Amino acid sequence: MAHFCVHCASPASQSCIGCKDCPSANLESTTTTWYCGRDCQKAHFATHKQPCLAARQRKILIQVANAIRDALMLYRKLTVDFLLIGPVERKANELRFHTDDNKKKRVNPTGLTYLLPEPLWSTVSEKDQLSILSNNFCFDALLAADIPLTYLLKNVIDPNVLIQALLLNIKGHTFTTNDIRDGSAVYEELAWGGANVEHMVGKIRLKSGEEFSLDFTGAQYGMFDVVMPWDKYMSKHASRIIMEKSLIVMRHSFEWPFDRDPHAMKKRTRLTSHLLDKAMDSFYDIEPAPAVKVKSPGDENAYPQFLAKFNDAYEKHVTVITKQIDPISCVKYRRGLKKEADRNLFDLFHSTKPLHHFKPGVVGILRASHGKIVQAPGEALIQMEKDMGPDGMPKLPKSQIPTIHVK
Repeated sequence: MAHFCVHCASPASQSCIGCKDCPSANLESTTTTWYCGRDCQKAHFATHKQPCLAARQRKILIQVANAIRDALMLYRKLTVDFLLIGPVERKANELRFHTDDNKKKRVNPTGLTYLLPEPLWSTVSEKDQLSILSNNFCFDALLAADIPLTYLLKNVIDPNVLIQALLLNIKGHTFTTNDIRDGSAVYEELAWGGANVEHMVGKIRLKSGEEFSLDFTGAQYGMFDVVMPWDKYMSKHASRIIMEKSLIVMRHSFEWPFDRDPHAMKKRTRLTSHLLDKAMDSFYDIEPAPAVKVKSPGDENAYPQFLAKFNDAYEKHVTVITKQIDPISCVKYRRGLKKEADRNLFDLFHSTKPLHHFKPGVVGILRASHGKIVQAPGEALIQMEKDMGPDGMPKLPKSQIPTIHVK
């Protein structure tokens, strides 16, 4: 295929390595900028600089988002809370997977996790596996992605705009994924065609000013694109915005251990996220995110290599942590645990803090985890303040998502 110089329209054989094969603005194709020689490239530099950086940022965003989804699906696979017995089948516009709630305590008396059975699981297609693992996981997945997104995209994300979390009524989905438990659907409201199917996604702004959706669990509805231009996602998949808040406030409203007794599942998620974030700190300190600009052909592989290391570190830590936490998840009495390590985990699992500590805690976390990239932390804190009520609690609709109830 013949190529022409973007500056003088002469036949061209050289391309800009910065944006070579980068996604277009609508993410529907790739773009490469061609030049007939070095002189035209220099002459065109002022015009090309910003579009080149924007294209490179889009490519990095997609690479990072896909790597994080892989990590989240591994996390989900290691913490599956249903006992899959099969079959996995298509019925009309549903993907159905059958589970048995009655046998769970016999299979794992003190934990909440159940192995995916073989050879059944290996016979399920890769996309259907992704749909099943994504089912009813959108809230936890988005919150767990907060810290990885912050660090892996710190050279790409707009430093003055926090990642947003949005709860939506969705449309345009091709199917729903349903857990058929003991013979009946767990979530009848997800019947095909229902107008009230709810889903949580992220919204991120890059330094270029472009905004994109982050949908790590859309596979449960047949929506497999993790990243999509924001306006396109809203037009194609959103019928109504139920709620929009900064992701960090959403995350800590769920994870902060308040003086109440949440469900064991929430305690497990909370402690797993906390220990995993701590364990991954060493990776973030040792492996800084690569530079965005590509100065030589070898630089194109910098992010894929960096993300491969991230996934390896994540797999190592999440495997160890989930195996440590699960056996004590449903233990009622501390005295029954013989190992000191298990007793310490039990204390962390059930720990609480006074309600009025929430606001200072979130502010501290914001400064610690976002301070390195937030150039104007005052703006971020102002945005966070808007997401909180006068008592320091997040202003979240309690009927819509798991949150902390004020007595």
